[in-house]
Amino acid sequence: MVTCDRSWFNRALVERVMGFCSEDEVEEFFRSVPKFERMFVRSSILPIKYWLSVSHEEQEKRFQDRIDDPAKHWKLSPMDLESRTR
Repeated sequence: MVTCDRSWFNRALVERVMGFCSEDEVEEFFRSVPKFERMFVRSSILPIKYWLSVSHEEQEKRFQDRIDDPAKHWKLSPMDLESRTR
């Protein structure tokens, strides 16, 4: 079993929006992903993808909880603050 968490897709999403990679790197990611996933299938490993969606309102609530609750401050980073503006 192989598990790829959301960080696998960071190149296409977070890294792109935050300017951490070039458009060429994003395009290479998009070219490579299908090849990588086909490699699993050829090895009889079935990739199963789950899309979990959290509403904007819930995201905002969770973000605010991190700011307001001292026990959750450790979850808050400068990157979180910057990403909320984008």
